[in-house]
Amino acid sequence: MFTWLNKQGVRSDKGFEFQFTGRFTAEYCERGRVTGMYVEGGGRSITIYEGSLEPLWASLPDPLKRAERDRIISNIRDALAFQDLNLDLVSGPEPRY
Repeated sequence: MFTWLNKQGVRSDKGFEFQFTGRFTAEYCERGRVTGMYVEGGGRSITIYEGSLEPLWASLPDPLKRAERDRIISNIRDALAFQDLNLDLVSGPEPRY
């Protein structure tokens, strides 16, 4: 279940928050860990580059990385769905403009 933090972000009863912080930025917060990310949007779809999320699982031992990665991406997908948006996840680092 989600609740709105404001017009740009939501909080899950699972203990995480997802919030747009600027035109091309967002944050994922969970258990004291915060990761900012570059996002692009068009219509009802939000593009996030997987490389910008990597700090959330980079320090974990290899056997846990994949499960944590999948869980966090699922959380973000659910948060966006609550906001009536779709996630377009792109492999690799965010673009440098």
